[in-house]
Amino acid sequence: MRYVIRSVKYFLFLLILLAGLVWLMTLVDTNITVDAWEYAKLKFGSKDGIMMLVALVVLAAAYPLFGYMRKRMDSCDMEADKVRINNAMSLYGFRYKGCKDGVHIYRSSSILRRLMLRFDDTIELRQVGDGVEFYGLRSQVARVTYQLQGYLNNRRYDNI
Repeated sequence: MRYVIRSVKYFLFLLILLAGLVWLMTLVDTNITVDAWEYAKLKFGSKDGIMMLVALVVLAAAYPLFGYMRKRMDSCDMEADKVRINNAMSLYGFRYKGCKDGVHIYRSSSILRRLMLRFDDTIELRQVGDGVEFYGLRSQVARVTYQLQGYLNNRRYDNI
């Protein structure tokens, strides 16, 4: 069910973006004599416009496959490296929300950031063997894990 909800959210986001572009085109181009709604009906009523809308639907349907990721970081412990994990998360605007069934949940701290991430601003962490597994938006998980890897590499200097 999460897959369908994420696809629908992304499709609505793309439609809003497309509507904004059409509106801007009618404002900027002085050769267009019709309003934005008529211009959109003209453009998307053609064969090319319908193909573009179908491409948007396919892109939105496939987005959860490539827009989210699981990343495992070995030699990381949830309890021992809790300060490092919290520092990496807070650097990118995430704060700890709680733990549910062994999964630690971090969410974006500001409403503007949550809006920009289409309210899919949750990163889940779980202990897997001797490592930690991150799950969430690909861009956010990649940023946080890159930062955390630097923190984990520097822990060898903690006892000096």
